[in-house]
Amino acid sequence: MSYSSRSTLIAALLLFWLQQLIAVAGDTKAPAPDPELAAADQLFRAGKFGEAEVSYQALLKKNPKLVSARVGLVRSMLREQKIDEAWDAVNGTFIKDAGILVDLGVQPDSAGLLAVKGDVQFRLGKISDAEESYLAAKKLDPKEVRTYLGLARLYASSSLYRQAYDQLQIAHEIAADAIEVQRAWLGMLPRKERLAALEAYLAGPHPDDEEETMQMEEALEFLKATIDKPVHACKLASKVEQTDTNLETMYTPNGRMRGIGLSVKLNDQQVRLLLDTGAGGIMVSHKIAESAGLTRISSRHYGGIGDKGLQSGYTAVADHIRVGDLEFQDCVVSVIDKDSVVDQDGVIGANVFMAYLVDLYLPGMRLKLSPLPKRPEDTVAPKSLNSEGEEQATAEQKQESVTGQASKQPKLMGDN
Repeated sequence: MSYSSRSTLIAALLLFWLQQLIAVAGDTKAPAPDPELAAADQLFRAGKFGEAEVSYQALLKKNPKLVSARVGLVRSMLREQKIDEAWDAVNGTFIKDAGILVDLGVQPDSAGLLAVKGDVQFRLGKISDAEESYLAAKKLDPKEVRTYLGLARLYASSSLYRQAYDQLQIAHEIAADAIEVQRAWLGMLPRKERLAALEAYLAGPHPDDEEETMQMEEALEFLKATIDKPVHACKLASKVEQTDTNLETMYTPNGRMRGIGLSVKLNDQQVRLLLDTGAGGIMVSHKIAESAGLTRISSRHYGGIGDKGLQSGYTAVADHIRVGDLEFQDCVVSVIDKDSVVDQDGVIGANVFMAYLVDLYLPGMRLKLSPLPKRPEDTVAPKSLNSEGEEQATAEQKQESVTGQASKQPKLMGDN
């Protein structure tokens, strides 16, 4: 065989081999996305959780082994506060319209399902079990982003802010464009970047209900109203760095004991605030806000006050706040449009004192606030009140920490 004939034969064989490779690659490529699953996912991303739940259930009736549909079903149920149903679904059953329990089978090797199982356990208060589920999901698939979001939320709930930040940062590195990551990352951005990011987030479909959307829109208005002003840092203004002050018994109008509180000075107005470990920041009635001369910033709605749902109000600034011998300047507080807050002048959350070591001596009715030691990354220990109740960590405040001023911890936005 001549050289030219051999070359022609080799070329033909190479061409045939390449064609076979292309054909095999075409046969093994990922299947096309399920349009019904994509539609259900879109309903969830748009905050239509009830409709999304129905769509995911329909998919699972056709194919009980469709893990992505079960993950979506559980997440939808969690957003609808159907915690027990979500637990059934994540463990292998879900309730059909007729009320019949259908076995979906267990998928122990699914990182996505393990991560959402951690979400359910977290909502049930099974914190150690939730952490185990998240870590198991992480081991199965280090790229499962919801694992890191779940761990960030879990660690933040235990005040392990450094660990929470690390998990959130990993989630951002893996999937910065994922809508859940975008929402959680909002609290980490400097104010100007956060304003632009929040506007963009609200402009598109997002997995939030009406109340959450309204609160984010009001947070956006707050940012717009304060974007060109210095951060209201509520910094220590007095030379005294610790205090020991009286606690007071708080009563309802009919004379029944309500709880324990303390006397605080807002500007020049003395007020008695109920100490509430479940509350965040400082909240007062509009009557107190007006008599204290607080400066209004923007409208807000607040939840968790009694059993009346969201209540209208606004954010305001106090020029100074005094707790015992400690005086702080330029502090944001919450105001509701009522004459009282749970029958009191207002409430003060325990997280207001997160920059301090807090000693409560109930037999002697005393509150002692002492400076915490500085964190390794800070040049000095923080000396501020968290009067807003939102553990913000803007770039401006982090920079202030480096230069010897106040710093606050990150608020992790987003849930399931």
